[in-house]
Amino acid sequence: DITPYYQLNRVSRAVLADKTFGVTIADYAALGHERDWYNKSLWTRQIGNCVRPAHNSHDPYVSLMLALERDPPRFWRLAGASYAVVPYGFARTLPREIGVVVDVFTVLPGYLADARSEKDAVALVKLASTSPYAWLSSDWVDVADEQHLETLLNQSDPFAIPVVSGEAEHRPDHPDPAGNVTVRSERFQDGARQTMVDVTTSATQLLTVRTRFEADLEACIDGRVVPLLKSNHLWCGVVVPAGSHTVTIATARKPGQAGMGALPLVAALALLAIVELRPAKDRAA
Repeated sequence: DITPYYQLNRVSRAVLADKTFGVTIADYAALGHERDWYNKSLWTRQIGNCVRPAHNSHDPYVSLMLALERDPPRFWRLAGASYAVVPYGFARTLPREIGVVVDVFTVLPGYLADARSEKDAVALVKLASTSPYAWLSSDWVDVADEQHLETLLNQSDPFAIPVVSGEAEHRPDHPDPAGNVTVRSERFQDGARQTMVDVTTSATQLLTVRTRFEADLEACIDGRVVPLLKSNHLWCGVVVPAGSHTVTIATARKPGQAGMGALPLVAALALLAIVELRPAKDRAA
């Protein structure tokens, strides 16, 4: 029964009500094979869960999570979470400046229900401080990839001055105030991602987009391919020149992929031709 994957539940309904780009949640209750349906109920609604099983040490979310296991609120902010699902007892200890409890429930096989006791209760916490989905920075720190996480953890304000690794272009000598960013669209379909952002800046600046950095992504400015950087350990960064531009970060098209869309039509026409060339007796059969 895959119905629980696709039904709106009390968590996904509350999170999606915010209607923000790049919805991410730190959901600790989704861990565990017996709750796989619950984790997929987030995934099918395109709600990213930044919490991962700790054994996958190669996952950048996991390395950040383990480095900040004694400071969950900092992990939530760096990982872009706008909500957290945590044991109710722990939620009660969180100061209001961290977040407020908006629901209390328990996870049962295939559905979420009202909690009957504090022992099995988990809380949905709306976090007070969330990172933007896309922002500009007039300055940034260039590091080697193997030093990225350590430098990020030592950075006092990685949103004002992000940590970047990759082939970054030169930084301005005299940083101007951060420019303006408008997210035009965010799409995830058939395994492919695409984000379009309009940027206006008076000087060269770094655009950070809170979409996970991966090798199969490429960045374009006004249709021209430019280097894609890793920003703040998890995200995509693009150095944008002065002026008004449209920046696109999307899954790169592989060679030969452009003609793939025509293959079904070609196959259908070939089959039709084979049928028409057969003798009338075979066609009747």
